[in-house]
Amino acid sequence: MGGLDLKRLESIKIPRVPLLQKCMLYGVLHPNFAYCPGVEIVYENLPDLDAGPFIFAVNHTDRYNYFPAMYPLYMKGRVVSFWAKGKYYENPILGGILSHLGTLPTVSRGYIIAKDFKQLRGRTPGGEEYRILREVVESSGDAKNASGVPEEIYKRRRNILGYEFDPDMESYGEAVNNLFVKMMKIFVELHSQSFKKGRDLFIFPEGTRSKTLLKGRPGIGQIALYFKDYPILPIGCSGSDKLYPGSSPFAKKGRVLLRCGDLITGKALEQFAIGEDFTPFTPEAEAKWGANFQGVADVVMERINELIEPEYRFGADRESGVVEGANRFI
Repeated sequence: MGGLDLKRLESIKIPRVPLLQKCMLYGVLHPNFAYCPGVEIVYENLPDLDAGPFIFAVNHTDRYNYFPAMYPLYMKGRVVSFWAKGKYYENPILGGILSHLGTLPTVSRGYIIAKDFKQLRGRTPGGEEYRILREVVESSGDAKNASGVPEEIYKRRRNILGYEFDPDMESYGEAVNNLFVKMMKIFVELHSQSFKKGRDLFIFPEGTRSKTLLKGRPGIGQIALYFKDYPILPIGCSGSDKLYPGSSPFAKKGRVLLRCGDLITGKALEQFAIGEDFTPFTPEAEAKWGANFQGVADVVMERINELIEPEYRFGADRESGVVEGANRFI
């Protein structure tokens, strides 16, 4: 069965120049963008990229808007690492491609809950089941105290994505959190490898696709405040959804405008700075510094909002478009 687990995370290596990225650049993106009439990519105010690495933060309007966003960066010699959700590793072929592209797999407690449930029960948890289990995990509690959850979830000894869960030694909620911490430690270390090799980081801060801008998730804040030497370049992407209206990765005719804002440096984020060592993506850091992480995300999204065309800006409901429950994880 495909998917993301400890073994797969530990197997990922970050090459300085991933050959598969070059193949994608010259075999797919360059022919599509350079030789197909009617495809226009315009970058405005792209700063000098001789320095770096950078953290590129872009709004996520469609399935493939990282293609036009990254293509000019590739052509300028940048090598980019980008986040990919755990659910994209469910397909063994796609998962293998992502691993060889040097992607940084994002892990979430929701993915662990949903994947473990599916492996145990043969189906995705229902909305109410997922809500109960999520509450149990967030409180590090014991699922046996919550009705509406199959007993084997908290009673059955098993391997959860590479982590041995013994219900006699710890609760279900503790097991999921301990696994999450182990996986995120690898996730952060992969970032260290990537930055040391001079690769930029490409992030969709919203964490999901939406034509209109959504509230940013705190993940970008955790990365930015931990790797504080690397500035954030906010980029507003407008028009990509018209190039990619469906599931095809080949762009239709259209114009994509990528407008860059001023670099967001550590100095610009001083009000959110953390004056002590912390480990990102741990319950302790999120409890103590959650407002700082979200504050950084809010600054980034406000900058992006100023850079996109009116039809893509924040709507009345900044959470619109987010899929609830376990279906967004697998």
